[in-house]
Amino acid sequence: MKTLYIDCTSGVCADMLLSGFRALGAEVETGFEEEMRRLIHTVTEHCQDGHCHLHAHDHGDAHDKEHVHDHTHAHGASYAAVREVLRLAPLSENARNTARRIYETIALAEAKVHGETLETVHFHEVGRMQAILNVASVAVMIDMMGVDRIICSEIHDGQGTIQCSHGIIPVPVPAVKAMMDTCSYVFKTIPIDTELVTPSGLAMLIGMGAEYGARPQGGVLAKGIGYGDRSTGRSGMEIYLIEEE
Repeated sequence: MKTLYIDCTSGVCADMLLSGFRALGAEVETGFEEEMRRLIHTVTEHCQDGHCHLHAHDHGDAHDKEHVHDHTHAHGASYAAVREVLRLAPLSENARNTARRIYETIALAEAKVHGETLETVHFHEVGRMQAILNVASVAVMIDMMGVDRIICSEIHDGQGTIQCSHGIIPVPVPAVKAMMDTCSYVFKTIPIDTELVTPSGLAMLIGMGAEYGARPQGGVLAKGIGYGDRSTGRSGMEIYLIEEE
């Protein structure tokens, strides 16, 4: 049985998972990111007030440009727009379902924090183009690796406050706290004055079906180390592909 083991004692974020999976040899196909950027641009232009339903061919003509301006950069997309992106995205059904579960996890947390519903919730950082692309890419990589199960360690987060689009907020940030209240992972606060666990990172673990547990016995097929884009004073995220005994 092929198992993916993710060591989250340095935290978890999208960049850690992406770079760690790449270190294991997983990668999206050439042209995937550019096609996704065009699709995200088109969908977010057409979706208004939570209503959007494009035809599958609508994203490939007028917006088929080499460089796509990120209209989601400043304000983020709605959950409805993200669902539409994932409906039209060039994904296998396994990858599509994983990406949908990740964003549903985020949407439920954001709706709880802001007193919204899944129909009215609107994203900020996690609704920007790069965030949507990150989720889709992680879903593709998980599908590509063909693992039978995913296990994660105890998850470490920092403390204090962090600056985000809502201003200065406490760590763990509200969306992460909402996810913590509904999952069965084991969390530990360590004395580092910054955020180690991001909403997208934790939602990825939940959406990909990771379970809490010890590193399983077996032969290590590959090891990768993933790094975030901020210096936290911690080492990278170690990820192991294991053939269990």
